[in-house]
Amino acid sequence: MKRYFAIMILIMAAIMMTGCASPEVSPTPAPTITPAPTSVPSPTLIGGSDEAHVAFYYNLRSTPYYAGLEAQPGKKLYLLDVSISSDKPVQASAEWFRIDYRRNATDDIVPYYPITYEFDATEMGPDTGVVTGRFIFELPDPTSSEFTMQPVYDPPEPENQVGPYKVYDEVYGVKGLM
Repeated sequence: MKRYFAIMILIMAAIMMTGCASPEVSPTPAPTITPAPTSVPSPTLIGGSDEAHVAFYYNLRSTPYYAGLEAQPGKKLYLLDVSISSDKPVQASAEWFRIDYRRNATDDIVPYYPITYEFDATEMGPDTGVVTGRFIFELPDPTSSEFTMQPVYDPPEPENQVGPYKVYDEVYGVKGLM
């Protein structure tokens, strides 16, 4: 029996040395996440459109003198006080104001641009409220009671405007400030 016991111990020792070791676990690679392509989100357009609608109100008066300026002979200075707003945020510029002037019923309409102004807004819209300014024009004296003057807000073509919203058409002023 001793022999038998000694053989069993040898067999068990041989088994333990030959392959009873635990298997080595190799690390599992972490799954990689493919990054989403970088894109600039486009703004959600107010009302589903990029067209802004402008409200333009004015008061107009004439004078021979104003703040050191004097009208040339045969002309008058016109002070155009404006209040302008938009339903969407849009670019605003003093360069986009003019007066369409017709001296009498037979003359053509001629655009006149301000000789000076007080207007420092670069944007208008619902967050900025009403934007105001004063523009000084020098226009010929009318030759009859049939003369016409129409203040106009005339932005450049939409592709030349900055921002997601655009003014597509010129806007004729309505007499009386907001």
